[in-house]
Amino acid sequence: MKLNPEMVQGLSAEMQTARRQKGWSYAELARRSRVEQSQAQKICEGRFRSLSSNVLQICSALDVIPMEGDAHGVAYERMLATEVIALWDRTSVDALRLIRLLKDLGEIRSSRRDGTG
Repeated sequence: MKLNPEMVQGLSAEMQTARRQKGWSYAELARRSRVEQSQAQKICEGRFRSLSSNVLQICSALDVIPMEGDAHGVAYERMLATEVIALWDRTSVDALRLIRLLKDLGEIRSSRRDGTG
């Protein structure tokens, strides 16, 4: 999803704030997000144009929600729905697999926040 310059600036500011609050260097952020250090630094500095997988991995590592607010949230939900539907093979078995995967991701995320995972 392509972002306008204001959205990029706001998201990069959130990422920088979260990174500093955690006390992480770019090397540590790269390790935790599994994104190359040079890419992690560029992204945190606002040198990106869309919600690429690298941007989303960094947001996830930093616990930053990439598109908060009503208008942004709706766009992000549409993007997520599009991606999930693209993965689905239109069978009920596959639908159940995707639902299970999303639930498992939620549990992993909760355990990370609780410090149990």
